[in-house]
Amino acid sequence: KSICVCPLGHIGSLCRVSYQPCRQESCANGGTCVPLDERTSGDRWIPQQQYACICSEQFYGRNCEQNSSLIHISIGKVESSAVLIHNVITYAEQSPTRLVFFKRLSFYQETITLYYKRPFVPDLTYIQLFDKENKNQSSTYYLAALVPRSYASKNISTTIADFYRCPHIRELFNSTILAFQSIQQMKYYQQPCQMKRFKCFHDNKQMCLCNKDNYVDCFDFNHNLPHCVENPCENNALCLQDEERCNPKSICICPTCE
Repeated sequence: KSICVCPLGHIGSLCRVSYQPCRQESCANGGTCVPLDERTSGDRWIPQQQYACICSEQFYGRNCEQNSSLIHISIGKVESSAVLIHNVITYAEQSPTRLVFFKRLSFYQETITLYYKRPFVPDLTYIQLFDKENKNQSSTYYLAALVPRSYASKNISTTIADFYRCPHIRELFNSTILAFQSIQQMKYYQQPCQMKRFKCFHDNKQMCLCNKDNYVDCFDFNHNLPHCVENPCENNALCLQDEERCNPKSICICPTCE
């Protein structure tokens, strides 16, 4: 017995029955309506379960009716072709989770807008800028947003400044302290916060924050870059993979032309 695989818009054993659940008003804010297979869409008599809406990044929800939360960042003049975004979500009784993705930069682009399909922006957001020369795959972290749990925010505007740079401990401590084991080094981590020069810093395993009382708070942070499984980039360019949104999505960060 033959089986008919119907195109969108038709159902039935011979695909003779018209099935058009999408209406002009189905998806708000320019969302795209996609009919669902009537056998897998739940109750066929409930219109909201007969279609799905594909929303732009500015909106989310069943019908794209909710505004995405956003962080607007002024980054100034940077010469990298992309930045890596690290979003950290904290919890009261468990370790933080981190979501990582990259954002492409066009020539002369000085601002970035990050959209989140959730009511509030993440608790912590770092951006990672890569060295112009791309030597040793070096990069710099900046604290882009720090939102206290008691102050959930939907929209944030911020500017990347040197005060929000997160230096490696190599810049902060002398060779004697750097030669210590990591557990011994951490005894000195309060010093940068007391100096009030930076809001954050990091070692090879952690990211540390200086709170409003100038006390240090550190948490585990994976500094390994999401490298591509296969590197299609040429001329020693760095290939990064978008581990959060879609693994096959990648970008080449090119070194400066000689």
